[in-house]
Parts: sequence; C-alpha cells; structure tokens
Amino acid sequence: MKAGAVVKAIDERGGISALADEKVVEVLAHEMACQYVVFGDVLNADVDSVRFSGYGVTSFKTTFNLRVSLKVLNVYSKAIVFAKILETSSAPQVNIDTSPGFSAGVFTNLSKDVSKSVSAPMLTALLKDIRRDQLAQQKEFQTQESSPTPSSRMNGAGLDQFIIRFDCNVPDASVEIDGVLEGTCSDKILVPAGVHEIVISARNYVSSRVKIRVSKETLVPVDLIRPKRN
Repeated sequence: MKAGAVVKAIDERGGISALADEKVVEVLAHEMACQYVVFGDVLNADVDSVRFSGYGVTSFKTTFNLRVSLKVLNVYSKAIVFAKILETSSAPQVNIDTSPGFSAGVFTNLSKDVSKSVSAPMLTALLKDIRRDQLAQQKEFQTQESSPTPSSRMNGAGLDQFIIRFDCNVPDASVEIDGVLEGTCSDKILVPAGVHEIVISARNYVSSRVKIRVSKETLVPVDLIRPKRN
C-alpha cells in the first residue's frame, strides 16, 4: 500500500476510521515515518452577492465565505490531539453588471489564510502530545527499573528488540537514535520496541529527523538533500 492509497483510504472512510486497517497504520508509521495525520472537511464555501441598481448601472457586492473543520490525529494512539473549526471571509468585491460567482483562486487564498491562523496553536498541541508520549515512556521505563530481572538489565530494559535498516541515498550518513550515535545508514541497528527519534546526517547535506514506532524489523527510507546555495 503506497502513500496515494493511504490518502484515498483515509478520505473514503472519513478519516479516523481508516486507521482501523493495520495496513494503513503500517504505511503511515513505517514506510512514511508519519506519526500525525492532518485531515478535515470543508463545511461551507459560498459566495454572498448583493445586487444594487441606480443611475442606469447595476453593480454587485460579492463576498466569499469559507468554513472548514480541521483535525490532527495521532496515528499510534488514534486520538484526536487537535480540532478546530475555522471561518474566514474575503474583502467585499464590487463588480459592474455581473457577479464574479465562484472563484477557485479566491478560495485557495482563503484556505492559505486559515492555515496561517491555525499553525501556531496546532504546533503547540503537537508538542504537548509529544511531551505526554515522552513522559509515558519515562514512567514505563522507571517501572521496569524498579523491579528488574536478570534479563532486563541488558539491552533496552528487557523490551523486545528489532532491527532498523535504512534505505538512504548517502550510505555512510551517521545515524543518531534518541540522542546516541549508533552507526551509519549502511548498518543494521538493533533497538528496543517503542517510539524512537532518529537523526540522519552527513557532511554537505541537510540533516533528516524522523520519529517512528518500532514493533518489528523496520526499513526507514531517507533522502538527504543538499542545501540550496544563493
């Protein structure tokens, strides 16, 4: 199942219900290294036009209105971590003889305005959710440490471990997992099950940062790019 099929499945099943399909979750979490999905609906997109006549001239005063519902879903917990209904309208336009009617370009600009207004609070919500995830992992780790067994003293506190491999255009790029340098993209790296933050970096390339949940052997695709030069 590729990215296009995932998007289609989410769209056809109304968003969150698509994630009942483990194949969808697997693509989002592993192949696409995705933890959050942003989706929503256009609740209203209409044109409000008022007609005026006088002195032999007919004019139309037109306003474009957009109302959307936006949600952010945590792929792993299947919890909505951000939801907001946003409304915006264009400045009134005056046209002689005819109303402009529906204009895709105007609604595209309105949607950009909506995106700008919601970016800061949505980022705050995501950071809070990531922090909650980190605290939950710390609590789980502390619980395991409080009653260790001989096997839990080694390699990841007894958690199941799985191999991470990398499909990277720079094979000798360094791999840092949870703040620790573990090797290069040409290595097979063993990590405990759970969520890990991975940073892939190489000289003369822009570093790539991904967050994935590991529950089996995982292939992480990485495409490092060179910085643009002025």
